[in-house]
Amino acid sequence: MALQVYICPRAGRQIEALPKVARDRIRVKLLELADNPRPSGCRVLEASSDIYRVRVGDYRATYCIRDDKLMILVLRVANRREIYDRKELKGMVKDAGEWLAARSQDSRNK
Repeated sequence: MALQVYICPRAGRQIEALPKVARDRIRVKLLELADNPRPSGCRVLEASSDIYRVRVGDYRATYCIRDDKLMILVLRVANRREIYDRKELKGMVKDAGEWLAARSQDSRNK
């Protein structure tokens, strides 16, 4: 069963700021994650056991997978030089937690 791919607002802004060719390649790769969330070449980031990264040329996309909710949350998309900053990793974990908490609260209110 395919998972739903959600893009957090910050990652969406980062994708839109990229050159068109890179943006298109990243969008294709992110859509492919729905069918195969752990493709060959993806890596678990050392700082967190539940954040993965996938390479797309010189860019990296980080995401977390929630198998129990059948969803993938794209956290960041950036050049390979920028994505591994320790502050960025802490921010990714915080963003994921906040987004998931808000999403679960929204689903309870429906």
